[in-house]
Amino acid sequence: MLVPARNSRIGRIRRTVGLALALGVSTTLVLPALAAAQAFTVNSTGDGAKTAAGATCEAGSPGVCTLRAAIEAVNADTEKDAINFDASVFNGEAGSAITPGSLLPEVSAGHPVAIDGGVCATSSGSEPCVTLNSFAGGAGISVRAEESVVEHLALNVGGSVGIRALGSTSAKPAVEILDNVISFPGTGAAIELLGAVGGTGNLVAGNQIQIAFGFGVGIAVRNGPNRIFGNAIEGHGCCGVGVKFEEVPPGSEAVSGNQVGGDTPASENVISGFQAGAIWLNLGTNTHNEVRRNRGSNGEQFIRFGSGTNGGIQPPAIATALQSSATGTAETGAVVRLFGKATESSGELHSFLGETVAVAGSWKVSFASVPAGTFVTATQTLNGGTSQLAEAATVAAEPSPGGGGSDGGGGTSGGSQSGGGQPSTPPPAPVPPPKAKITAGPPAKSAATTAKFRFTSTVAGSRFQCRLDGAKFAGCRSPKAYKHLKPGKHVFRVRAVDPAGVTGAAAKRSFTVS
Repeated sequence: MLVPARNSRIGRIRRTVGLALALGVSTTLVLPALAAAQAFTVNSTGDGAKTAAGATCEAGSPGVCTLRAAIEAVNADTEKDAINFDASVFNGEAGSAITPGSLLPEVSAGHPVAIDGGVCATSSGSEPCVTLNSFAGGAGISVRAEESVVEHLALNVGGSVGIRALGSTSAKPAVEILDNVISFPGTGAAIELLGAVGGTGNLVAGNQIQIAFGFGVGIAVRNGPNRIFGNAIEGHGCCGVGVKFEEVPPGSEAVSGNQVGGDTPASENVISGFQAGAIWLNLGTNTHNEVRRNRGSNGEQFIRFGSGTNGGIQPPAIATALQSSATGTAETGAVVRLFGKATESSGELHSFLGETVAVAGSWKVSFASVPAGTFVTATQTLNGGTSQLAEAATVAAEPSPGGGGSDGGGGTSGGSQSGGGQPSTPPPAPVPPPKAKITAGPPAKSAATTAKFRFTSTVAGSRFQCRLDGAKFAGCRSPKAYKHLKPGKHVFRVRAVDPAGVTGAAAKRSFTVS
């Protein structure tokens, strides 16, 4: 049975500005509002169409604004408008759902909008304030307008697509799809990108997607360029794919210039549970798409090619793999990215270890020590195209100084001891667990119903888990914001998880909403 989107907390909800800072990307949401732009506040869970003339949201009765009427009002205006939701009606709990009786209207080209459902502190934790039960047979939200934003919505997808970005002929950046929670039955795509796009294309970041057992796709990419960063995409066995690149029509070779995963922990996509693989590029040879840092565990190859080869790029070769370095061969000038693996399975990536540029056909990556007997793999990227993963290599123990076995200068037992029979190097000191520190938060007592926290870790590259009151710990990033808090005492906790997977003790901060 499909878990309702507002309870399928497979990752985290975070504010757009904080995500943009973490990823190093811009977001149209923080641009100054145009003078003639309007903000429409949806205050009804109903589905009535707009009855007032012009760019006005009124559905039947004076003062009643539905989501359908708000989109119709946006389409009657040419400035960048906003659609928000009344906090007294939409609080993330039962009763905050909109169930359209037919497909909602598409946001038309030339009518940009920022749709923000908001984030609420609920009995289940931090959740989108608004749930949209999409109508069967189409997309829950369809946007063709450039420079639009869709964020903080919980979608229970009953149709073929949750959120669809259709593209436009404009040279401006397309649509930003941010921090949504999408539950999907398993046929079609939770997010679909298609049509012509300009500028840097669409940005899909921070979304939490849960696919039920079936043939569903987390993110379907049918155009380019697009950026896909920091999403959590969870499958449930046969036979879906986390991110699927596919040409429409087949053979067009227009799906190019895309980037999946970035260069920071915040920009890694976590893709797990898909029998058909995490990222499937079912494209022609002359397409060029880049796959950077991502992780997760799946059935088929983590990066899987269809009929084409993504610009003809082949996996690099790994020649040696030691506890703190690896070497091999690759195309001259290619970026080689090295990953750690918890298993030998080709569908699993555990962590990013480092990267380098191949020189004269050779490469070497040094990294923080990993246990002997674990596995590493690598990709190479050249001319904007990334290869599949190299065959996994088993990590060998570092050779001891003075062992001499390889140069003829030592005996057969000299590899691990010095001449005096003592260990050649002392064992490494134990690494302390990471400590989270809250660097900013709300005052101890305030009437404000919104609380924002900033935090850091003593270990570089750590990820974080947050918890408010009695909710479970869930992945988060700094800054972390909670809205629509109820009066009374609240306790915020955050803990750090270092790159090796070690979890530290939680830091906490108490505050009271008066």
